Amino acid sequence: MPIPVFVNAYRRAYELRERALRAADAGLYDAAAFYMRKIIEVIADSFVERYRELGRGAEFEIFCRRNGRSTYSLNEKVDFLCSQENIPAASRDAYDAVRTYGNAAVHKTDFREDPRQHAELMRRLDVELTSFYRMAMGD
Repeated sequence: MPIPVFVNAYRRAYELRERALRAADAGLYDAAAFYMRKIIEVIADSFVERYRELGRGAEFEIFCRRNGRSTYSLNEKVDFLCSQENIPAASRDAYDAVRTYGNAAVHKTDFREDPRQHAELMRRLDVELTSFYRMAMGD
């Protein structure tokens, strides 16, 4: 059975994916990296929201406090998502790689426009989006 919070997140993530592809096609790899980073944020946000729906919303806040974090930024959300036992190691690696790439573009630190690296990260992100879609639809 489809899970509405994940279905809505997938819809937003797919729209962001399309923007990332258009930006990369135009040679705007920093913009594409930003959209890829937003995709990860949308996915992470949906997990936090789903925990709230299930009455487990405090787990995210506890995770942040336990790790000495006072903000609920992308990094905290992705770290929380990656800390969940049901997230495969390959997914954790992909989320972390895309986050690092996107953060470098957003914060203008160590960002290199490398079409091959971008294509590989986009491929990994597409694999994650496919898995996320199946989960959203209850498969």
